[in-house]
Amino acid sequence: MRKDSIKNTFVSIIVLTFIHTTLGLYERERGQRDWKIENLGEIVDLKFIENSNLVYTISSSGLLTLFDTENQKINWKKQLPKLDNNEQYQLKYLSRNLIVHSKSRALMVNSAAHVIYDVHLDGELSLGVPQDSHLAVEIFEQGGHIYSVFAKDYKVIIYRDYQQVGSLEYTHFDTGKSLPDIKPLSMLFDRQNHELVLLAKVMDEKVSSFIIDVSKQDMQEKQSILITTQISNVYRTYMHFIIHDSTSNKALVLKATDIEKQKELDNIVEIQVSNINDIVTLTDKQGKHSSTDLGHSSHPGNTIKIESGCHMQRAQESENIESISKPSDHFVISVVCQDKLNLLQINDRGSVSNLYESHGLTLSNHGQLLRLFRNGNDHIIQFQDLSLHFIHNNLKIRWTREESLSLISQVEVLEQEKAVIENDLDYVKNINQDVSINQIPFRILNRYKENIQYLINQIHRFLNQNQNKNQQPGSIMSDGLGVTFGFKKMLITLTEVGKVLSLSSIDGSVLWQKYFGSLESQRPVKILIRNLLEREIESQPLVNQQVVVIQNDRLSFLNPFTGEIVQTYDTQSTDQQDYILIQLKSRGQLVLQLNQQSLSDGTPLNVFPKNTYSADVMDGENIHFTLINHKDRSIVGYKLRQDLTATKLWQFKLDGSNNERVLRIETQFQTQSQIDHLHFQPTSFSGENLIFKYLDSNIFALVTLNDKDDIHVYLINGVSGRVVHNYFEKKVRLDLPIDLILSENQLVMSFSRQSSNGLAQQEISVTELYNQRQEADTKKLLLDYYKGDERLHQHLFSSFTQESPVIIQETYLLPYTVKSIVLTQTLHHIAGKSLIVISYPQNQVYQLTHNFFSARRPYPENMALVGGQAEEKKDGTLQLKDTEKPPYDAVIPVDSTKYLSYGLDLVDLREIKAFPTRLESTSQVLAYGFDIFFTRVSPENNFDLLQENFNYALLFLFIAGLAVATYMIKRHVEKKSQTTNFLLQ
Repeated sequence: MRKDSIKNTFVSIIVLTFIHTTLGLYERERGQRDWKIENLGEIVDLKFIENSNLVYTISSSGLLTLFDTENQKINWKKQLPKLDNNEQYQLKYLSRNLIVHSKSRALMVNSAAHVIYDVHLDGELSLGVPQDSHLAVEIFEQGGHIYSVFAKDYKVIIYRDYQQVGSLEYTHFDTGKSLPDIKPLSMLFDRQNHELVLLAKVMDEKVSSFIIDVSKQDMQEKQSILITTQISNVYRTYMHFIIHDSTSNKALVLKATDIEKQKELDNIVEIQVSNINDIVTLTDKQGKHSSTDLGHSSHPGNTIKIESGCHMQRAQESENIESISKPSDHFVISVVCQDKLNLLQINDRGSVSNLYESHGLTLSNHGQLLRLFRNGNDHIIQFQDLSLHFIHNNLKIRWTREESLSLISQVEVLEQEKAVIENDLDYVKNINQDVSINQIPFRILNRYKENIQYLINQIHRFLNQNQNKNQQPGSIMSDGLGVTFGFKKMLITLTEVGKVLSLSSIDGSVLWQKYFGSLESQRPVKILIRNLLEREIESQPLVNQQVVVIQNDRLSFLNPFTGEIVQTYDTQSTDQQDYILIQLKSRGQLVLQLNQQSLSDGTPLNVFPKNTYSADVMDGENIHFTLINHKDRSIVGYKLRQDLTATKLWQFKLDGSNNERVLRIETQFQTQSQIDHLHFQPTSFSGENLIFKYLDSNIFALVTLNDKDDIHVYLINGVSGRVVHNYFEKKVRLDLPIDLILSENQLVMSFSRQSSNGLAQQEISVTELYNQRQEADTKKLLLDYYKGDERLHQHLFSSFTQESPVIIQETYLLPYTVKSIVLTQTLHHIAGKSLIVISYPQNQVYQLTHNFFSARRPYPENMALVGGQAEEKKDGTLQLKDTEKPPYDAVIPVDSTKYLSYGLDLVDLREIKAFPTRLESTSQVLAYGFDIFFTRVSPENNFDLLQENFNYALLFLFIAGLAVATYMIKRHVEKKSQTTNFLLQ
């Protein structure tokens, strides 16, 4: 009896543990599992706000933010327009008034993100303005007012506090006549004489200074000099102008009060200045650095000693009232070497003191230092890899941000986490080892021990989560559940600055990062994730995958969980080369190097890793690949032989007479590492019949463009070279986004078409492919399946014998512009698909359910209403229109409840990917660009999730009741059996 009681208790604990595991996927977690990464990008200017933790930042892409350095929160952000990629915004800050300006626009913004005024400077210009436009800006306090002055070509615009008070033109000081051909160079407020001085180029060889009286709204020329050097850059210090000629490497120092030539400098290639003092740092052609104080001619220049191979950058100071009331007598520089970083403070006499030293912020880890921003003892540093570091009080790094995530060029997905791989591999390795008969009982006991330990861990997890439930209501899912349901992935990202980062799909945290370099010769061009061969797993059993980083002349293989380089191979860089993964029957993968020369000569191709390859690895393999040759406008299909030479099987030539060229290639895989060719036969219903999807993972989509700007779409079988389907789209707007996705039997393309009224209309074209056969008798189909009918258990597949599909196609209009699209992915390809789009320019992630964008929506004129039911007319042919779907309507309306990003302020989302999980109902969606957004979607609702109002207490009582009832019945049967035995004796 006691053994039975222990057994029942043990079973009850296991049941309760299972219930709790299911509880971990509670529906209230929906919406709380989304995460986003808001980036600051490459910061070109930054201003600290006095007496606060807030800073203003402006990025190279024109994103203005108010950022909290205490909690790394972006309080608000505003995307400013850019006329071209060369347009850059700068910041001028004074007493909580922020001026943001470029060459064509200036606006004042307060700390609450309100735009006080917005001046489009191009609109202020007169006719005949030179195309090479110039702008000078200054902000200062005078008479209790804040003045903002903009000198733009022929005009000077004056704002006092928050409104424009005047607009002036340049005049000659003795004649009062207007001056022609004016190019403003720089402007500063002379605090000694309380004058606003404007430096401008007049004619070709004349530079003049103008005194602007903002209170009287008057401007007069004061002095002028002749210069013979070219003007490449103009710098301003506290009381000086510096004109630099980058061609002759000469610099001319002018005193702002009277434009007197104070000093001429030779052999200068770089000048770094600050507005809060007159100390200038100079770099000559030999790479030597020095500093000189222009405000004290008695102070000699000081040499700044920098070790060979190190990089120096001067700190940019904030320009608030407290810091510019008088010039400072020191400046700060950063010196970055291969093994350390130093922040050095140098005064006007050349005395140096070390403020901070770090052995983690180095050239090898982060590249050269781009910019250094300083406010007292606080420093914000950004390196060439766009990593951003905040050093607080010269003591320690408070936080680090990976701003290279604003420039993601490629994303790959690693499906498993380290712990799962280690456990699985160890178990498989141990279970397959031969053991003696004496060791078999110990092996069984060990398995029991592992199961008991697992039970104990689950109980501990249950208790811990109950304790933290009130403290962390929306906490991140546990690692175990994330792995169990396939939510826990590693997102391996390649950025444009040459950095590879690994992100967790649970919360977006950076797991590891590796910087390869930003130079073209260093920057990776592609990353792949390969499965190791069995012989490799035996030598390193804790890892079964690798990240392959491809550079122009090198391949690096990384541990996917630490980012450490395992091995490298030097390669020869050629113009036409690429790298692809080849899948072996053993599930292992090799990296194949493709180059046009080897394919033309018939010489063997290279595979990597070389130390794992042998001839027997390719024995019996059937590997095909396709190469795009842009020079001769051809697409060529090859088959790889065992000796690694390639046989040309087919060739597809584009129409050269219309200048047809490749615009886009799209395969059936979300990433470049997904190459598993699975051939299965999911079905769909057509009335009471079953129809089969046309599934061939060897098909790819080719989009071409001709001289008439017509788009031609081909569906080509990559093995046989057969064109499965093709169609045209005319009057496509090439200046607006075009995207397409090919998944299973669906091809969806989004584009904008030029309408008859001259406006662009957003369209999506949906093409679906089906097999020609159908099953009318479902009962017979099931019986044939259980009997093992060959047509239902066929595992062999050939692209050469595949029949032509039945094509159905529709086009829909959308009331918003689409930037990028993706179809959701599920593990077993059972659940329906949703179309996830990025709307433009709102940068919102929106979900379209399959019923609305399906090509199988029936036409209303071909349907008859019978008893309120829509029934399609039958003509004996294969019916592809689905009467269960809503009737066809050309316009797909907007459903506000389908915004996955629910109004988040996301910046410049460019690409979107979808990945399956181990729950058939759920897909993961990643949208990335400047910002990153990640979420989970359920295209056909959560059919494998528990509902929000699920009654766990009732389930527990029911199980407890069953246990009690079982125990009572058992006791009753035993008692009755004892009574019967007693009476029969």
